[in-house]
Amino acid sequence: MKPKITQTEEDLKNHLTTQFHLLAKACLEFDKGDHYQVIVISTILRTLLKDGKPGSQTKSLISQTIGTKEYYSYCNKPEFPKSQDDNIVIQMLHYNFITSILSGHPRHDFSPNFANDVTPSLITFERWWTETVCSDSNNTPFTRQDLILSITEQDGGAHVDEKLGEDYYNLTRNSSQGQFKFNINLPLDKNGAPIWPEVWPADAPPIPLQHPVWHAVRQIAHEVLESNSVALSFNPKVFYKGAGFKMSAIALGFIPE
Repeated sequence: MKPKITQTEEDLKNHLTTQFHLLAKACLEFDKGDHYQVIVISTILRTLLKDGKPGSQTKSLISQTIGTKEYYSYCNKPEFPKSQDDNIVIQMLHYNFITSILSGHPRHDFSPNFANDVTPSLITFERWWTETVCSDSNNTPFTRQDLILSITEQDGGAHVDEKLGEDYYNLTRNSSQGQFKFNINLPLDKNGAPIWPEVWPADAPPIPLQHPVWHAVRQIAHEVLESNSVALSFNPKVFYKGAGFKMSAIALGFIPE
């Protein structure tokens, strides 16, 4: 077998520029409504972030190049009030730390937090990678690492496994996030606020909301782009336009030394 040839520093920087460019474009398409781009986004994030086990020669692309050591975390733990919009009631039974509910959305979809009303914390990569970013109604925690690697190594990214991890399966297939909507009309009090029943009517069964994993991955991509902006010649603020923080496609390159 012929020996492998080590890639040059320039080769690795070109790979990094390419991966960030593809990540930005995938995020743009996701923000336009193509949520299947989460497969592309998570696969790129795995390439950028995942190191091998201790002692392994396998290194993430970022470890081989710019070696970013600290990452911005937009992880918050808000209290979710009950809300009513267009006679659709949402009941929140768990915490989503890096995504939010769009209460005015026709499907009451999730949304990445981006930088909305959240002050980021700058923390070490290891803490950021293993920090709990959401939990389900069984109090099962999920980290950024859990979500990215479950998608890429089991659920359609770089590989499709015959069997999925139980916790991830329950979150994405069995509505273990514990968030539901109910199509009922609620009476209002004298101030116009809905009066919530202690028991939900039998003729208004709960309808599970879409799981938050896709939007959590989009938020993780946002944090990776912002955290590495110092080493790359782009400003994350120019990625987003308007109140919706939609990403605009731009080319990425290194800051000249």
